[in-house]
Amino acid sequence: MLRRPRDEDGAALVIALVFLIFISVLVTASLNIVFTDTKATPVIRANRALAYDADAALQYAIATIRVNPNQGLQYSCDAIPFPGSSSGFTLNQSISLQVNCSPEQPNSPLYYQRHVQLQVVCVGSTTGPCANPLLRADVRFYDDKSLGRTVVVTTWSGL
Repeated sequence: MLRRPRDEDGAALVIALVFLIFISVLVTASLNIVFTDTKATPVIRANRALAYDADAALQYAIATIRVNPNQGLQYSCDAIPFPGSSSGFTLNQSISLQVNCSPEQPNSPLYYQRHVQLQVVCVGSTTGPCANPLLRADVRFYDDKSLGRTVVVTTWSGL
């Protein structure tokens, strides 16, 4: 019996199947990345909005203490609520924030220097990103009438 010489019959089918498997793997990997990004995007947006809210609350507190020479003195540093709200700041997120103020003894005997530590905390929530203070700042206020009211932020950090 004579054998028929082997030629390339069926090679196109093998190449097509290999190509189809390769494209299937690429599509599956791409869809996995798309689904993961779709799930992560709302979490990233919520955390970013909370960070922006904490930043705004801290800046508002610094501005409030700056114009009130009695705020930030020893035994006179209350929590600072958002204007028109007794519960705290609620801007982009539904999480209410509050700025806690802790006066520090000034390093110099200057009567016009106020030194405070400010912390932005969540009101009524202690889970997730609200488990710890969101921001902390170490701020000095100089109330010298000849220089004007000056603010020096020595530290600003997310915890």
